[in-house]
Amino acid sequence: MGSFPALAALACSGGSVSETGVASAKVEGGEVDAESKQVFRVLARVTGFNELCSATLISPQLMLTARHCVAPTPEGNVNCATDRFGPTVAPSELKFSNDVEPTLASRWFDAHSVLVSSDSDLTCGYDIAVVLLTEPVPEFVAVPAEPRFSPMIQSGETYSAVGYGGSDPDENVAQYGIRHSRSDLSGACGQSNQCADNTGASQEFLGSEGACKGDSGGPALDANGQVIGVLSRGAEGCESPIYVGVPAFEALLVAAAEQANRTLGAPLPVWAGGEPPPVASAPAVSTETPEEDAGPPEGETGGTTPDPSEPTTTLASETCSVSPGTTRVHAPLMALFGLVALGIRLRRSLRHARLL
Repeated sequence: MGSFPALAALACSGGSVSETGVASAKVEGGEVDAESKQVFRVLARVTGFNELCSATLISPQLMLTARHCVAPTPEGNVNCATDRFGPTVAPSELKFSNDVEPTLASRWFDAHSVLVSSDSDLTCGYDIAVVLLTEPVPEFVAVPAEPRFSPMIQSGETYSAVGYGGSDPDENVAQYGIRHSRSDLSGACGQSNQCADNTGASQEFLGSEGACKGDSGGPALDANGQVIGVLSRGAEGCESPIYVGVPAFEALLVAAAEQANRTLGAPLPVWAGGEPPPVASAPAVSTETPEEDAGPPEGETGGTTPDPSEPTTTLASETCSVSPGTTRVHAPLMALFGLVALGIRLRRSLRHARLL
């Protein structure tokens, strides 16, 4: 991989959780996002409980985030040849909330354990972690996003970015901790060995722009809403974001799902080999032809004769009768049917990249 001094980790930024907060109308290059509930804010005590990162719910008890959000790393610009992660923090030091702007009164989910790759502790290429939660996130709180393991990310592929990072490249005026998203993005360099010249590792890909401090750990989502990348680092001015590609870490994510199943009883998600949820079947509809009413036996009147002096009342039929030989359908059942051009500017900016 060689030395790659340009990667400044978009390391967790200081942005404390207040009792109340004021949401801004816009954030850096994107919009305040109340819909992407699968993206959570990470509150981590790495150097104090004021660090800010982002994460994605990929199953009810699994959070996907950046490794530097859960483990100490050297500050400043990243040297891909030498910089390494420290040990992960205790799970008790991690909390997650998906309110648009979380406060102390928000619902926070606690961590049970943290999994990282055992292949390497290098900062470049391995800035990815999976956190197991002590309890599942209910579906009414958030529906998990599915990770995409294939195909690999391609140059020029469009994606959306979501995170809780700064609202302005100028950290002196930026607001932090408000979920925002941006969808007009595309990969400047796909996940490949060729991309390593720009990122520092073949497991990574280079995005276009819009990622600020605090967006670390947030997802790159493809056109189908699947997670294809985890934000690691970028250049000053919220430019040239570098993502760890999810396809390179299928084994880590599957291992985390299996551990959650083994230790917490969490169902295996489909992407980890689990069974798909049962599909609710519609109630059976009778297709028998209505029988002809033979009337009362001969010699019987078949009931009382109505008094002509009394008003008659017609009840709405519970069935919908159609012509003989067609389906007879119960009325309530009717409702069931019915980039490339970054060039020299890009290479120069990457020489001063940092963890976000």
